[in-house]
Amino acid sequence: TSAETGEVLAELNQASVIVDASTHKILRPRIFSQYGVQIGETDGRFLEKIEVPEGMPLVGERPVYYSDLDYNGHLNNAIYADILCDFIPGGMMGQSLKEVQINYSSECRFGDVLKLYAKEQDGAVYLCGEHERGGSFVCRAVKKGK
Repeated sequence: TSAETGEVLAELNQASVIVDASTHKILRPRIFSQYGVQIGETDGRFLEKIEVPEGMPLVGERPVYYSDLDYNGHLNNAIYADILCDFIPGGMMGQSLKEVQINYSSECRFGDVLKLYAKEQDGAVYLCGEHERGGSFVCRAVKKGK
């Protein structure tokens, strides 16, 4: 919140799961405390699955570089937002986003090449990434002023 105006500058909602790195099975919530993650109260809001529009055209490809990787050797979560900004229909120059949701479904690894599909529909922009093993992520963003 801005100290000068009291205006909300950013709001973040996150839903996470912890997955065993070798088996890829979801771990139970009691495991969270081992990693310093505290389970707290929610305000009753939940992130919904992104419904992707049909007929999204291919807008480009993006290789996963070594510098994109996190400690586990997967594409760092922050890079997905970079990819959204690089491939958003109409480009980001002179624009800003007021909402962004990214749903991750399958990790990307060094050397993967993401095929990116995007479409603007009903006031939102959608971007999907797929690698050779299938779907990797889906984004939904709303530009400021829309």
